[in-house]
Amino acid sequence: MSTERRRAVNWEVIVLWLTGTLTLYSAKIYGNVKPHFGGGAPIPIVMYFGAKNAISQSETAEMMLVEETDYGYYVAVPNAETAFFIRRDLVTSLVFKKK
Repeated sequence: MSTERRRAVNWEVIVLWLTGTLTLYSAKIYGNVKPHFGGGAPIPIVMYFGAKNAISQSETAEMMLVEETDYGYYVAVPNAETAFFIRRDLVTSLVFKKK
């Protein structure tokens, strides 16, 4: 760009426009994205076990699924302050509940 052309560009307007656009996006769009969209919210499930285990004395348990990996499930038990890891081989099936 030549010096005269650089002087012709209104850099202040461009910076002001970009700042306004970024502010509008962060306030109106990004702030209103639901956690479920990005995978950040636990999902209510009913987990069925092949045998009794340390988390549940019965063969079923209502939990919140936090993360699923190749090795098992990270779950949070309602009304408990901790999360648990459950190996995949201990679970026979999962039922996803509606919120």
